[in-house]
Amino acid sequence: MTNPDLNATVSDNVKLADEVVGSPSRPLHGFVAILDALGAKNYGAREAEQFLKSRDEFIPFISKIAEEQIKIEPNDFQRFIFNDTVILTYVRGRTFQDAWAFCHVLRVFQSIFLQKQIFFRGAFGVGDFYRLDPASNTVMGPAVSDAATWYERADWIGIHATPYTTIFLKSLLQRENRTLDYVLIDYDVPLKDRGRMRLKAINWPKGVYLNHGKDRNRAKAAVLSFLAKGPLPIGSESKYFNAIEFYDYVEGTQSFGRTAEPVESETHRPR
Repeated sequence: MTNPDLNATVSDNVKLADEVVGSPSRPLHGFVAILDALGAKNYGAREAEQFLKSRDEFIPFISKIAEEQIKIEPNDFQRFIFNDTVILTYVRGRTFQDAWAFCHVLRVFQSIFLQKQIFFRGAFGVGDFYRLDPASNTVMGPAVSDAATWYERADWIGIHATPYTTIFLKSLLQRENRTLDYVLIDYDVPLKDRGRMRLKAINWPKGVYLNHGKDRNRAKAAVLSFLAKGPLPIGSESKYFNAIEFYDYVEGTQSFGRTAEPVESETHRPR
């Protein structure tokens, strides 16, 4: 279901203010992810309270990880919250290290919320921002519109790149002759129309595996336990099974059991 608050925010009718950052004539450039909590609109009072508590606790924690572990400068990374939808932005998006950093954040995001049995589905894009203003909770521009078009298209629990962003990332990785499969993997993402599209997808199974001591049995058992928190909402069953199918696919890849991940040494300093 489309989030009306999000649609209003990315429309051309967003109110402009003197203190906003970026403009159509001088846009910012970077990554953006739009992430929607599945089933949140049908939460009862108790579930809603738990969701809000986890959201308000762990999203700042993820920002802390981005700064301290992934070495993202705080001013480059912003978060916006619209009810059950979270938007994350990273005002960098031109280098291999930029892609590594943002995809790493998204893997951390998905892995943490899975453990809290909060299931996000969404899309991320790259491109220009015309407005990026945390004070007024305003974010808009071509990158946002691209992600907004795709964030509800997938029929699973997961995060995928938009088609344009997939091509952009393929081009970037081809030029660098490097891979990001430990945080970003090629996959035939299942769509709501029952089709599939080969897109880049965040490798959250690897994150769960690392969080469980690189023990395959414990990690797989944990994922199944997370998903089995209660009866599946009618009409959403395929999202759960498609998430398990994705986990099984990633578990069978060479990158899954790799003992060490590449570490990027570049510090992301202010531009």
